[in-house]
Amino acid sequence: MKNILNVTLTVGLLFVTTALQAVVDIYVENIAFANDGYNFYTDATKTTELNFFEGTDTLTTSESYRFFRLSANTGHPFYISDDLANATNLTTGNGPTTDLNLGGDGSYTAGIGANQAVTLSFNSGFTVGSDKLYYYCTSHPGSMVAEFTVVPEPETMALIVGSVSLLIVMFRRRR
Repeated sequence: MKNILNVTLTVGLLFVTTALQAVVDIYVENIAFANDGYNFYTDATKTTELNFFEGTDTLTTSESYRFFRLSANTGHPFYISDDLANATNLTTGNGPTTDLNLGGDGSYTAGIGANQAVTLSFNSGFTVGSDKLYYYCTSHPGSMVAEFTVVPEPETMALIVGSVSLLIVMFRRRR
């Protein structure tokens, strides 16, 4: 679900309302060492697979994501970090930086197992292009690690928000 911006112009007054950002659910299936260890789906019944391996599917910095671990399998705990040292060797990394918000089950040293979830959102310090986002198995860091493709907020939404902000500033200056 995307953010929705509603603008109403009434007799010189500008009212702006935004819908709350919904969390995008992603379902994670352990497939051991094949394809970097995990498959991702849009639903728990695995109807629609997401392709993060080739960058066909991406994560957007303006969205929040909840990663649910499928099945009763507790092996190959899944987690997320923007610290490559952490994703490849748990003892050399410091865990995720403050550029990410991670909540829910698990930790960077003991990821999520069966029927657990971790929620990810990006803070303003995360810079697309220079920062990276990794997913990995906390039991096998280094051999079961891959990178998500992260893209910035869609430009059209940024343009709308910027335009509305400009209108608000112009309206306030006229007073």
